[in-house]
Amino acid sequence: MLRIIGPKPDILVRAAKRTIDDMKDGLVAGVDAVSVAVATHARDDHPSWMAGLARIRNPDGSQRFFTRTKHAVSMIQEIRPVVVKGGVVGGVSWGAEYAGHLEFGSAKRKPYPALGPAGDAVRPRAGAMIRRALAQARKGL
Repeated sequence: MLRIIGPKPDILVRAAKRTIDDMKDGLVAGVDAVSVAVATHARDDHPSWMAGLARIRNPDGSQRFFTRTKHAVSMIQEIRPVVVKGGVVGGVSWGAEYAGHLEFGSAKRKPYPALGPAGDAVRPRAGAMIRRALAQARKGL
């Protein structure tokens, strides 16, 4: 428990609450930046975009059902972060009903993952992205 003794403790308490709110905003901004980076990486680096328009083929050489995969990749979206008890939660969703079959494969089809490789690619930079957002929030104090 914090006990403030002095002539105007209410001013210090209000300042402390503003600081906490600003840091929360910075943390939300950092988690949002990471979510956007993962979603962008997943959309940009999915095999459907690498297939090219002239030869629409899967990486194994079979014919690509390009329109459906393009639609699935376009449904990769970042989830805006929210403050919950104990932290900030954000993420990336893949809204197509067959996204799991693309990401993990099925009995008849090998996987063409997007979110896993995107998360692995962004993970080394995630801490720095959050620290940068927190530093910007601190500057605004």
